[in-house]
Amino acid sequence: MAKGIDFELKKVACAKGEPKDPELCALFAACSPGGESANVTVPLLEHEVGGQMFRMIESGPCAEYVDETWPDRVPLWPRDPKQRFAMRMFLDTAGSAGFIGPLFWSDWAEKIEEHVPKLKLVNSCLEKYSTPDGDFLLDELSMAEIMIGPMIQRWQIVGEIKGFNGLKLAQDLGLDRFCRWANAILSHPVFIGSFPDEFIAKVRAEAKPVNISYDVVDGNVTNIKAEAA
Repeated sequence: MAKGIDFELKKVACAKGEPKDPELCALFAACSPGGESANVTVPLLEHEVGGQMFRMIESGPCAEYVDETWPDRVPLWPRDPKQRFAMRMFLDTAGSAGFIGPLFWSDWAEKIEEHVPKLKLVNSCLEKYSTPDGDFLLDELSMAEIMIGPMIQRWQIVGEIKGFNGLKLAQDLGLDRFCRWANAILSHPVFIGSFPDEFIAKVRAEAKPVNISYDVVDGNVTNIKAEAA
Protein backbone atom coordinates (compact mmCIF):
# COMPACT_ATOMS: atom_id res chain seq x y z
CA MET A 1 0.00 0.00 0.00
CA ALA A 2 2.81 2.43 0.85
CA LYS A 3 4.24 2.04 -2.67
CA GLY A 4 0.93 2.31 -4.52
CA ILE A 5 1.40 -1.06 -6.23
CA ASP A 6 -1.65 -3.04 -7.35
CA PHE A 7 -1.97 -6.34 -5.53
CA GLU A 8 -4.50 -9.00 -4.67
CA LEU A 9 -4.99 -9.77 -0.98
CA LYS A 10 -6.11 -13.29 -0.17
CA LYS A 11 -7.21 -13.96 3.40
CA VAL A 12 -6.94 -17.56 4.58
CA ALA A 13 -7.31 -19.43 7.86
CA CYS A 14 -4.06 -19.16 9.83
CA ALA A 15 -5.08 -18.49 13.44
CA LYS A 16 -2.99 -20.00 16.22
CA GLY A 17 -4.50 -23.19 17.59
CA GLU A 18 -7.02 -23.56 14.75
CA PRO A 19 -7.02 -25.55 11.46
CA LYS A 20 -5.01 -23.72 8.80
CA ASP A 21 -5.69 -23.38 5.09
CA PRO A 22 -4.30 -26.50 3.35
CA GLU A 23 -3.06 -24.58 0.30
CA LEU A 24 -1.21 -22.11 2.54
CA CYS A 25 0.37 -25.00 4.46
CA ALA A 26 1.58 -26.65 1.24
CA LEU A 27 3.02 -23.44 -0.21
CA PHE A 28 4.64 -22.49 3.10
CA ALA A 29 6.24 -25.93 3.41
CA ALA A 30 7.68 -25.54 -0.09
CA CYS A 31 9.31 -22.21 0.87
CA SER A 32 10.42 -22.94 4.42
CA PRO A 33 13.66 -24.74 5.31
CA GLY A 34 11.59 -26.60 7.89
CA GLY A 35 9.33 -28.10 5.25
CA GLU A 36 6.13 -29.66 6.52
CA SER A 37 7.31 -29.39 10.13
CA ALA A 38 7.56 -25.58 9.95
CA ASN A 39 5.20 -23.38 11.95
CA VAL A 40 2.92 -21.96 9.26
CA THR A 41 2.43 -18.19 9.44
CA VAL A 42 1.57 -15.30 7.16
CA PRO A 43 2.41 -13.46 5.01
CA LEU A 44 3.16 -15.54 1.97
CA LEU A 45 3.92 -13.40 -1.08
CA GLU A 46 3.49 -14.52 -4.69
CA HIS A 47 4.94 -12.56 -7.63
CA GLU A 48 4.79 -13.74 -11.23
CA VAL A 49 8.03 -12.94 -13.04
CA GLY A 50 8.59 -13.91 -16.67
CA GLY A 51 5.68 -16.34 -16.60
CA GLN A 52 6.94 -18.09 -13.49
CA MET A 53 5.56 -17.70 -9.96
CA PHE A 54 8.06 -16.71 -7.29
CA ARG A 55 6.96 -17.27 -3.68
CA MET A 56 8.45 -16.06 -0.42
CA ILE A 57 7.59 -16.03 3.28
CA GLU A 58 8.24 -13.93 6.41
CA SER A 59 7.39 -10.24 6.74
CA GLY A 60 10.94 -8.87 6.58
CA PRO A 61 12.09 -10.64 3.39
CA CYS A 62 8.73 -9.98 1.71
CA ALA A 63 8.89 -6.25 2.49
CA GLU A 64 12.50 -5.99 1.31
CA TYR A 65 11.67 -7.86 -1.91
CA VAL A 66 8.84 -5.46 -2.72
CA ASP A 67 11.02 -2.45 -1.95
CA GLU A 68 13.90 -3.66 -4.12
CA THR A 69 11.66 -4.85 -6.98
CA TRP A 70 10.00 -1.45 -7.28
CA PRO A 71 12.79 0.92 -6.14
CA ASP A 72 11.26 3.94 -7.91
CA ARG A 73 8.01 3.67 -5.92
CA VAL A 74 8.52 5.40 -2.54
CA PRO A 75 11.82 3.75 -1.49
CA LEU A 76 11.53 2.40 2.04
CA TRP A 77 15.19 1.65 2.71
CA PRO A 78 17.41 4.76 2.83
CA ARG A 79 20.46 4.96 0.58
CA ASP A 80 22.54 6.79 3.15
CA PRO A 81 24.58 4.22 5.16
CA LYS A 82 24.17 6.21 8.40
CA GLN A 83 20.41 6.15 8.01
CA ARG A 84 20.52 2.44 7.21
CA PHE A 85 22.43 1.90 10.44
CA ALA A 86 19.77 3.89 12.32
CA MET A 87 17.08 1.77 10.67
CA ARG A 88 18.76 -1.49 11.68
CA MET A 89 19.23 -0.34 15.25
CA PHE A 90 15.62 0.74 15.49
CA LEU A 91 14.22 -2.45 13.95
CA ASP A 92 16.26 -4.59 16.34
CA THR A 93 15.13 -2.55 19.35
CA ALA A 94 11.47 -2.11 18.49
CA GLY A 95 11.13 -5.62 17.07
CA SER A 96 12.00 -7.13 20.45
CA ALA A 97 9.93 -4.70 22.55
CA GLY A 98 6.93 -7.03 22.88
CA PHE A 99 4.35 -4.96 20.99
CA ILE A 100 2.34 -8.06 20.07
CA GLY A 101 2.22 -9.01 23.76
CA PRO A 102 -1.41 -7.98 24.41
CA LEU A 103 -2.49 -10.75 22.03
CA PHE A 104 -1.18 -13.35 24.48
CA TRP A 105 -0.63 -11.80 27.91
CA SER A 106 -2.56 -13.22 30.85
CA ASP A 107 -0.33 -12.21 33.77
CA TRP A 108 -0.74 -8.53 32.98
CA ALA A 109 1.07 -7.06 35.99
CA GLU A 110 4.20 -9.13 35.36
CA LYS A 111 4.19 -8.53 31.60
CA ILE A 112 3.68 -4.77 31.95
CA GLU A 113 6.60 -4.61 34.37
CA GLU A 114 8.77 -6.43 31.81
CA HIS A 115 7.46 -4.27 28.97
CA VAL A 116 8.25 -0.85 30.46
CA PRO A 117 12.08 -0.99 30.11
CA LYS A 118 11.65 -2.07 26.49
CA LEU A 119 9.36 0.89 25.79
CA LYS A 120 12.00 3.19 27.24
CA LEU A 121 14.63 1.68 24.94
CA VAL A 122 12.45 2.30 21.89
CA ASN A 123 11.93 5.90 22.98
CA SER A 124 15.67 6.36 23.49
CA CYS A 125 16.38 4.84 20.09
CA LEU A 126 13.99 7.32 18.44
CA GLU A 127 15.52 10.22 20.37
CA LYS A 128 19.01 9.20 19.28
CA TYR A 129 18.46 8.22 15.65
CA SER A 130 15.28 9.81 14.31
CA THR A 131 14.92 12.94 12.20
CA PRO A 132 14.71 15.75 14.80
CA ASP A 133 11.58 17.54 13.58
CA GLY A 134 9.71 14.64 11.99
CA ASP A 135 7.20 12.17 13.33
CA PHE A 136 8.66 9.01 11.82
CA LEU A 137 12.16 7.56 12.22
CA LEU A 138 13.32 9.26 9.01
CA ASP A 139 11.87 12.14 6.99
CA GLU A 140 9.22 9.94 5.35
CA LEU A 141 7.48 6.64 5.97
CA SER A 142 10.14 3.94 5.85
CA MET A 143 10.75 0.26 6.48
CA ALA A 144 10.82 1.07 10.21
CA GLU A 145 7.11 1.88 10.13
CA ILE A 146 6.19 -0.81 7.58
CA MET A 147 7.70 -3.52 9.78
CA ILE A 148 6.78 -2.28 13.26
CA GLY A 149 3.56 -0.41 12.43
CA PRO A 150 1.33 -3.51 12.35
CA MET A 151 2.71 -4.48 15.77
CA ILE A 152 1.80 -1.03 17.08
CA GLN A 153 -1.72 -1.50 15.76
CA ARG A 154 -2.09 -4.79 17.63
CA TRP A 155 -0.49 -3.32 20.75
CA GLN A 156 -2.97 -0.46 20.89
CA ILE A 157 -6.17 -1.91 19.39
CA VAL A 158 -6.00 -5.36 21.00
CA GLY A 159 -4.66 -3.87 24.21
CA GLU A 160 -7.57 -1.45 24.57
CA ILE A 161 -10.09 -4.24 23.94
CA LYS A 162 -8.52 -6.20 26.80
CA GLY A 163 -8.10 -3.21 29.12
CA PHE A 164 -4.50 -2.21 28.43
CA ASN A 165 -3.85 1.26 26.99
CA GLY A 166 -0.25 1.17 25.82
CA LEU A 167 -0.14 4.76 24.64
CA LYS A 168 -1.42 6.03 27.96
CA LEU A 169 1.27 4.02 29.72
CA ALA A 170 3.91 5.56 27.45
CA GLN A 171 2.49 9.04 28.05
CA ASP A 172 2.49 8.49 31.81
CA LEU A 173 6.15 7.48 31.55
CA GLY A 174 6.97 10.66 29.64
CA LEU A 175 8.04 8.83 26.47
CA ASP A 176 7.11 11.74 24.23
CA ARG A 177 9.15 10.80 21.17
CA PHE A 178 7.73 7.30 21.12
CA CYS A 179 4.17 8.61 21.53
CA ARG A 180 4.62 10.98 18.61
CA TRP A 181 5.92 8.16 16.44
CA ALA A 182 3.18 5.70 17.44
CA ASN A 183 0.39 8.25 16.93
CA ALA A 184 1.79 9.08 13.49
CA ILE A 185 1.54 5.41 12.56
CA LEU A 186 -1.98 4.93 13.91
CA SER A 187 -3.24 8.00 11.99
CA HIS A 188 -1.39 7.34 8.71
CA PRO A 189 -3.55 6.41 5.65
CA VAL A 190 -1.37 3.35 4.97
CA PHE A 191 -2.40 1.85 8.32
CA ILE A 192 -5.92 3.21 8.87
CA GLY A 193 -8.43 0.49 8.07
CA SER A 194 -5.71 -2.11 7.40
CA PHE A 195 -6.42 -4.08 10.58
CA PRO A 196 -8.93 -6.84 9.66
CA ASP A 197 -12.43 -6.25 11.10
CA GLU A 198 -12.99 -9.98 11.47
CA PHE A 199 -9.83 -10.28 13.57
CA ILE A 200 -10.94 -7.45 15.84
CA ALA A 201 -14.38 -9.07 16.20
CA LYS A 202 -12.75 -12.38 17.16
CA VAL A 203 -10.55 -10.67 19.77
CA ARG A 204 -13.59 -8.92 21.25
CA ALA A 205 -15.54 -12.17 21.42
CA GLU A 206 -12.75 -14.04 23.19
CA ALA A 207 -11.35 -11.23 25.35
CA LYS A 208 -11.34 -11.38 29.13
CA PRO A 209 -11.01 -7.66 29.91
CA VAL A 210 -9.11 -6.45 32.95
CA ASN A 211 -8.94 -3.20 34.89
CA ILE A 212 -5.31 -2.12 35.07
CA SER A 213 -3.91 0.41 37.52
CA TYR A 214 -0.40 1.49 38.41
CA ASP A 215 1.64 4.34 39.86
CA VAL A 216 4.51 6.14 38.16
CA VAL A 217 7.25 7.27 40.51
CA ASP A 218 10.42 8.91 39.18
CA GLY A 219 9.80 7.49 35.74
CA ASN A 220 9.21 3.95 36.98
CA VAL A 221 5.98 1.97 37.12
CA THR A 222 5.09 0.57 40.54
CA ASN A 223 2.12 -1.02 42.27
CA ILE A 224 0.79 -2.59 39.08
CA LYS A 225 -2.59 -4.24 39.51
CA ALA A 226 -4.77 -6.10 37.01
CA GLU A 227 -8.22 -7.30 38.06
CA ALA A 228 -11.01 -8.86 36.06
CA ALA A 229 -13.33 -6.19 34.69
